Amino acid sequence: MSQEKKSGEIFGHPKGLLTLFGTEMFERFNFYGMRALMVLFLTQALLFDKARASAWYGTYTSVCYLTPLLGGYLADKYLGTRMAIILGGLGMAIGQFTLFVSATFFSETEFSTMVFAVGLGIIAFANGFFKPNISVQVADIYPKNDPRVSDAFNIFYMGINLGALLGPLIAGYFGESGNPADYKWGFAVSGIGMILGTVMFFIMHPINLRTPEGELIGMKPTKGSAKDLANNAPLTKIDIHRIAAIFIFSFFVIFFWVCFEQAGVSLTFLVEEQVNPDFAGITVRTSWTQSINPIFILLFIPLLTFFWTYLRKKNMEPSAPLKMAIGLMLQAVGFLVIALVIKGINPETKINMMWIFVMYAFFTLGEICLSPVGLSVVRKLAPLKFASLMFGVWFLANSSAYKIGGWISSYYPDITKVQMKKDIPTHEYLNAYFSNDYKYIKLTSTQGIVYLNTAKGDTAFVGEQPNIILDSINNISAVPEYKRRMISKTKQAEYQMDEFYSTDGKLGLIVKKPNNKQEKLSMEIWNTMPDPPTMFWGMLVVDSLYTFLMIFVIISASGGVLMFFIYKFINYLMHEDL
Repeated sequence: MSQEKKSGEIFGHPKGLLTLFGTEMFERFNFYGMRALMVLFLTQALLFDKARASAWYGTYTSVCYLTPLLGGYLADKYLGTRMAIILGGLGMAIGQFTLFVSATFFSETEFSTMVFAVGLGIIAFANGFFKPNISVQVADIYPKNDPRVSDAFNIFYMGINLGALLGPLIAGYFGESGNPADYKWGFAVSGIGMILGTVMFFIMHPINLRTPEGELIGMKPTKGSAKDLANNAPLTKIDIHRIAAIFIFSFFVIFFWVCFEQAGVSLTFLVEEQVNPDFAGITVRTSWTQSINPIFILLFIPLLTFFWTYLRKKNMEPSAPLKMAIGLMLQAVGFLVIALVIKGINPETKINMMWIFVMYAFFTLGEICLSPVGLSVVRKLAPLKFASLMFGVWFLANSSAYKIGGWISSYYPDITKVQMKKDIPTHEYLNAYFSNDYKYIKLTSTQGIVYLNTAKGDTAFVGEQPNIILDSINNISAVPEYKRRMISKTKQAEYQMDEFYSTDGKLGLIVKKPNNKQEKLSMEIWNTMPDPPTMFWGMLVVDSLYTFLMIFVIISASGGVLMFFIYKFINYLMHEDL
């Protein structure tokens, strides 16, 4: 018997854990690879402003963590977790290749935007079938009350973060080249990763994803099975207490993920605009910074696991809710560090990339105290009949957090936005300069946006990659095709730059409208000015990056303090002594 057990395990855990580790790794590679490119694609290829990109990001990530409620329910009642995972994996791959199509035709802005929205919808819907059900299977391969389950979730969490590490690096390498036409390759790479993960799960499931008694896990519940009997068993008082504890845990993770998910949106803007990309002899792409957190996860999880084990032996290990309180406070420290570093600097000053590493180090320690702990607690406390559904509740909290986080990100102070200033010489336009004969033209803007006025008073803009719009050109044919696009802000009509002209010392462009008719546009004289301050929730004046970042210090610290005051009550509801 002991030999059988030994042959079915690797490093003291069932072999099925390795399959789940790999499947989740590829899924997170897919998810985080695309996430690292999303707002960059929206702002640099589809020419969204930051507020609109933030809203799209918040809605997409929110829906991704809302659909697990449906996916968990269908798996529990009809599909079984195995079929739900396979359907979810295939759906997410289809969604990624839909984004590939969108990015391929990015110059057709209206069409590309529509297709991109469809691709995001497919991914979000399919994610609901995959996300809650892969987590359920981790505990299913262990005997009931096996103490190794907690460590198994830590190992599984390392798989999540290995995928989150590789996704932005590889997808960012292929997609973020400086040419918006290349974003499609980043989305394609993410889709290929999802296909590999789904195929691996399909092949390996019947081989090693089994209960300790040898039964296949994740199959549709049949009449008379343990799962079926559990589905018909009434809830006890302890079950109700534990469900209440899960809801409380879920409420507090909202505080954490509202702040943490700024990595994919407002912190991406910050890195793009305010951080020196040269670090340790390499030029760090913006998308690559989203791999810093998973690097630290892989480094810190073994250390914290050893630390918790050491405290456990001395009967000093913090309970799960107390760990979550510590995690929230650590995240608050991370935001405070970057807020103090950024305080008072002007838009042209670039901070050292080292501070982004320091910030993510605190974020990561906080995440390890909260996320794998929460996953383990939900699986241990949830009644068997509601296992997938309780994971759905957990992810519903994530969904709420991401939507709120996207909304808060729209308050990001756009200090490089321009306001019109008349009677300024043309050569002071933004950071532009022109030679005397206007043959050499260089326009730069940290936003990559040039504003123009048409004769009809309509506002149009050219929006390209940051810091280099038109550079070292003598005629329009020298401008790459993808840089010649203009979009009307009010009519969403697309123009094509055709040639330059200068009259009375003013620079202008001849553009072709979609009907191939030419229209002359002249440049108004603009200057860089900060946005007027905005009020966050009627309380905080957001007039700088410092005050914006302090919003997240307040949110994280408030959640941590509140959790600390009630953690003993949550311990009671968990009934871990039983």
